[in-house]
Amino acid sequence: GSTSKSVYIQAFPKILILHLKRFEYDKASGSGIKISKAIQFREHLRFERRFVEEGSRASPPDYRLVAVLNHLGEQLHRGHYNAA
Repeated sequence: GSTSKSVYIQAFPKILILHLKRFEYDKASGSGIKISKAIQFREHLRFERRFVEEGSRASPPDYRLVAVLNHLGEQLHRGHYNAA
């Protein structure tokens, strides 16, 4: 089986910081394994209404990407970070 997690937004911050936890649990080793598959994202982000908590009057703003922090290394607990 697989597991998923849902998040609903009550209020949108002026500055949004997203942390993509890109690892999966390996039962054989009992530890996390880094997912190294490349992902693509756009310069602008706007949440669809379905991510807004029911009953909230919050209106999703347009967010613009200003920086990316990337982990370089094959292991979760070792490596270097760079920013662009």
